[in-house]
Amino acid sequence: MYAVEFFFENNLEQYVKGIWQGLSDENVSSNMYEISKMRPHIIVAVYNDILDLESYFKRFSTFFNNILELDLKFDVLASFPDSGTLFIGPTVTESLIQLHKQYHQEFCELLEFAKNLSLIEAKL
Repeated sequence: MYAVEFFFENNLEQYVKGIWQGLSDENVSSNMYEISKMRPHIIVAVYNDILDLESYFKRFSTFFNNILELDLKFDVLASFPDSGTLFIGPTVTESLIQLHKQYHQEFCELLEFAKNLSLIEAKL
C-alpha cells in the first residue's frame, strides 16, 4: 500500500507531537505517540499498488515542487472509531479542494489502484 501525504513545517510537527505525548500521558490515546516514525500529515491519496513506482516518484516531485505553502486551518476534531485514534482535520477551503482536484487530474491513471478513501476524497 502507498500513501501520498502532506507533511508540515517542523514547528507545527513538534507542536502536534507534544499534543500526542500529552494525550498518551493522560491515558486518553497513545496510538499516534507510540508509533515513533509517525508524523502529522494530511492524506492526499492511498493506493493499493503503483506500477512503475520510480517514474511516479519523479512525477510526484515535479507536481509538488510548485507547491511551496498552503494556508490551512484546523477546526475539526474527530476519531477513527475502530482504532480510537483522534485526529484534527483541516477546514476544507477552495485552495485545498483545487490542489486535491489538480492532483487527481494529474494522476488520474492511478484511480484504478486507489482505496475507497481516496475515491471519496477525489469527489470533493
